[in-house]
Amino acid sequence: METNVQSLTQTKKIVLIAAIIMGVVLRLWVVSQASTDPYYLGGGDSLWYIVNGMGLMSGDASGEYYGMPFQNSALPTAPLYLIFLGVWFQSLPVVAAFTMVRLLQVVINLLMIYLAYRITKRLSQSVHAAWVLAIALLLAPPLIIEPAEILTETLYMGFIVAGLWAYLGAVDERLSWRYLVLSAVLFALASLTRAVSLAFPIALAGLMIFIIPRKTWLQALTPAIAFLLIYAIGVGSWTAYNVLVYQRVVIASDQLAPAIWRGASTEDGSPRQNDDLLGEQTAAEQATDIILSDPMSYIVRRTTELAGSYLQPHGTINLGNQSLRALVAEWVNDGLSWAGFVRLINGEGFWIKLVFYIWHFGALLFGLIGMWLTRKQWRISLALIGFIAYTTLVHWLTLDLPRYLFPMYPMYWIFAAIAIHALWIRLTKTGELDGLSQ
Repeated sequence: METNVQSLTQTKKIVLIAAIIMGVVLRLWVVSQASTDPYYLGGGDSLWYIVNGMGLMSGDASGEYYGMPFQNSALPTAPLYLIFLGVWFQSLPVVAAFTMVRLLQVVINLLMIYLAYRITKRLSQSVHAAWVLAIALLLAPPLIIEPAEILTETLYMGFIVAGLWAYLGAVDERLSWRYLVLSAVLFALASLTRAVSLAFPIALAGLMIFIIPRKTWLQALTPAIAFLLIYAIGVGSWTAYNVLVYQRVVIASDQLAPAIWRGASTEDGSPRQNDDLLGEQTAAEQATDIILSDPMSYIVRRTTELAGSYLQPHGTINLGNQSLRALVAEWVNDGLSWAGFVRLINGEGFWIKLVFYIWHFGALLFGLIGMWLTRKQWRISLALIGFIAYTTLVHWLTLDLPRYLFPMYPMYWIFAAIAIHALWIRLTKTGELDGLSQ
């Protein structure tokens, strides 16, 4: 149940409207500056997504677009983002297709923020904490630039946050079958966008058994099983398609073993280089050999790489060649001299990177505090914390990059907003921390 301790003041309403306008304008400006030349994207993931999306929607089993081949019978990734791109790039001129995709991603981005606002209000029972969340995400630098990227993050995050919102609506106080079905469908769409979330609904079904009001265990098991069945049917649609058309069994993606191998190997490179590294072995076989040959080194390497990805804000890699952490380390090694400080603040992209870092570490640090403050609301908070824990664990086991961890960003900010609001209340001694552990 959502309860507002107070409605927003007129000043807060004005600030929120201003943040919405600024957030929309900034997103549209970034989109207007983004390239509409497929060749400019180079040979990275973005062009690969476009080519394979066009291939998937072309009706041809194989072929080539923009000098890059596609083969639908061996598609390694989940298909939904490819379909999302392929529909527009096959039906519109290339410039119009880029524009349409990016504008739709702006809309998805803003809807995700709205649903995160709703979750925050439900969790904190305070419209003021939700207000903090909305301001933070509307003006968050990585969320401003993300819709212009031809990558899966925007669509995936939209489905994940929407799925969590619907899930909480399904189990809040009394069971809602409408929201339960909607949540299962949304999580199926998320897994068909990025297969990394494939097992997460299993954890949610387990949690559902404990938080749904019940008189008997059967009353709790029935909706949990129904949730998983609906989810499995959604994900299984892609499996059925591949079996019928290509006689190939794939559950969302066939990249689990290669992802674990890339996380275990110290020599991960391009696809062709990786094929050479594997030689006659499969990815699963070589990953097993690497891990068993020196388990402790594997654990240390995975932990170190994961920590590095956690400490690197998503979106900063393309903002100049100089690392902010390296610049700060250089200043410290220079004895915190004035000359070193001047070099630091004049470093390439320093100020914009600093904003990214403030938002990033604000989310992490205040987010942890918010998790503690909402411990009495565990029936709601555990689903959000569970996604953070699940994503962290999956990318500890597999390949991790800052962008792979980025889908946790809204969840961290939900808790961070609650903590920031609680801190403001304590400092100003105004209002009450309704719904929070005090």
